[in-house]
Amino acid sequence: MANHSTQEILKAAQDYYLKGEYENSLKIIRENKDHLDSGLFHYNLGSIYLKLNDFGPARFHLEKAKEDGFSYPMLWNNLEYIKLQPDVADPTYSKNWKDYTIANAIDIPMSFYLLYFLLGLSLFLLLLKKKWIQNKLLMIFYILLLVFPPIARYTYEQGHNFAVALKDLSIHEGPSQIYPDYGSIAAGSRVIVGKFYDDWYYIVSPRNKSGWVKKSDLGFYD
Repeated sequence: MANHSTQEILKAAQDYYLKGEYENSLKIIRENKDHLDSGLFHYNLGSIYLKLNDFGPARFHLEKAKEDGFSYPMLWNNLEYIKLQPDVADPTYSKNWKDYTIANAIDIPMSFYLLYFLLGLSLFLLLLKKKWIQNKLLMIFYILLLVFPPIARYTYEQGHNFAVALKDLSIHEGPSQIYPDYGSIAAGSRVIVGKFYDDWYYIVSPRNKSGWVKKSDLGFYD
C-alpha cells in the first residue's frame, strides 16, 4: 500500500469505513501518512475517530487539518458537531465575554489582520495626501486603531498555546497529581493554556475550567 497513489490509499480506507471497520480504516491512513497531504491525512483521521465517538482525537485531527489550510465542508460540519456536544467546552461559545472575544479573534487568520493593516495604512496615507485629516490627536487615534489588533493578536499567541483535551481530564489545583482535583473537562474540548511547569499546563480559557492538566493529555495543534 505504501507505493500506491493517494486515490488508491483513500479508496482502501473508504472501503473499510463504509463497512464499519473503522479501526482498519484508521490503520490504512496511519500507515500511509508520508504519502498523504498533511491536511488530508488529519481530516481523514479526525473523521474516522468521530465515527468511533472518540471526540478527543477527532477534534485534535480536525483542528490540525484546519490549521494546515484544508478546506472542505464536512470538516466544518464535523467540528461543529463536536462543539455542540453537551459536555464539550469551547471558548468560542462561552458566555464569558473575555473567553468569547479572545477565542473568536484568534480564529481569524493572521492574514486577515495583515490585510486590515495594509488597507488601513493605504487609507491613512490617502487621507494625509488629500489633507482630509490634520488633527494630530485624530492621527494618533487612527494609528493606534490600525496597529493594535494585529499586535495584540501576535502578542497573545506568543504566550499561549491552543490545544484539545484528548480524553476526559481532571483539573488540578497545582501542577501535580498530589494536588486535589476540583473539576473536569470533557474529551474534545478546546482550551487555551498559558504557563507550564514540568509536564503540566495551566488552562486559562475557558475560565470556568481554569486549572492544571497534564501535557500528555492535550493535543497541541497551533
